[in-house]
Amino acid sequence: MLTPTTDTIAWRLDRISIALKDWAGDPVIGLGANSFGQRHLDPSQRNTPDHIAILAVAAVYESGVVGTAGLVIGFALILLALWRKSRQRDATGLLAAAYIGSLVSLLVAYQATNALNFSLIWLIAGAGMAIAVRVSPDENRVTEQVA
Repeated sequence: MLTPTTDTIAWRLDRISIALKDWAGDPVIGLGANSFGQRHLDPSQRNTPDHIAILAVAAVYESGVVGTAGLVIGFALILLALWRKSRQRDATGLLAAAYIGSLVSLLVAYQATNALNFSLIWLIAGAGMAIAVRVSPDENRVTEQVA
């Protein structure tokens, strides 16, 4: 059992070894969303469900190698589409560049906290994809704009 700590970095790092021991039981598909708290209690919070506060560890723990690969590929595709769109010299290109910055900032920040449960990143990613693609009014289909 972990002892309560006021050092947040140590608290996060303590959970990595616990998570890896659990994860070894099912590395391909992981152990399920928010399942760390079902297996472990947080002694610093009066034994409430614990959580993994590092996105990279949480993704592997919860969704395994398959889900983590999907998450990485998904973010890579979104960032690539936004990168291509950001090369346009208009307002849409500037918006795409801003969304690239926000996604990269969130991905870096989520290594110190895991806010995926709040779906903020999905809202930003979805808005970014809306910028990167458009619906053609003539053919009523999604096409990528080319500069």
